Amino acid sequence: NVLEDQLKKQKVDLRLNAKVTDLIIADGKVLGVKVQTKDKSYTISAKAVLLATGGFSSKGDLVKKMTSGMYKNVPTGPNPYSSNPGATGDIFGLVEKLGVPTIGTGVMAYAGSLGGGSIPSRFYVNQDGKRYMDEYSWGYNITFQTQKNTTNCYRLLDTTVLNGQSDSTKASVAAKVKAGTVSEYDTIDELAKGLSINAAQLKQTIAAYNAAVDAGQSPEFGLPLGNATPIKDGPFYAEQIAYTTAGSLVSIKTDDDARVVNGNLRPVPGLYASGECAISNQFWGGLYAGSGFGVGSSAYNGVLA
Repeated sequence: NVLEDQLKKQKVDLRLNAKVTDLIIADGKVLGVKVQTKDKSYTISAKAVLLATGGFSSKGDLVKKMTSGMYKNVPTGPNPYSSNPGATGDIFGLVEKLGVPTIGTGVMAYAGSLGGGSIPSRFYVNQDGKRYMDEYSWGYNITFQTQKNTTNCYRLLDTTVLNGQSDSTKASVAAKVKAGTVSEYDTIDELAKGLSINAAQLKQTIAAYNAAVDAGQSPEFGLPLGNATPIKDGPFYAEQIAYTTAGSLVSIKTDDDARVVNGNLRPVPGLYASGECAISNQFWGGLYAGSGFGVGSSAYNGVLA
């Protein structure tokens, strides 16, 4: 209601269920947009066009294309995306004929699971059977480190650790096993074979992890001792790590005044961009800084535009 009141106050002509299909361009200047509704096509002339089409995190092929230079293990959808279904990367098609550069890499993602949530494990390995990070690290770094692997990654859990959890957690793991999103194995050899993990290396990794815990020491990578989950007693449980993608970090290039620039880095007259489709002008490096940071960026460059 607050937004609607402001639209009325500013006399905004709001068009719903109307898709912008193209920009109207003449002599390198943007003069308006072409619009398609269910019933008709029409044009809107304008002194300026502000692009705020959002990102592309609900379009699996674009996620893979735009992150392949940085991430090796990327989501390919449609599950487990959590982004708005409209986040399909419309921006790139609209500005393609203008030669607008694409900048940035990465997505806003969480290391989750195909079954939702995750099993209570602080023991993560890749297909080579090696741990690769502090599993108690901050959430976005866990995602980042996992995505750097060239193979699938898994959480492993043993029965003793599971038995120490709440009844609801034990019931959740049992439900995941029944649904097929968590696998159960009697032995580590069976687990390694079932998931095509290097068995010898996995056993070595488990032995080193358990030995450190038994000695009262933190396992490799600085995982806090009190949060370690040893792998000793079967049955053993394994869950492949998947990604819930909440947004994207690849965008088109703008200048410091939110003006879209062409291949020569010169502003395109009449064309501006804000929000997620311009986010990499404020943030770069492909690492998700935290929930809500895209909102701050959108508020800033939206007002600037």
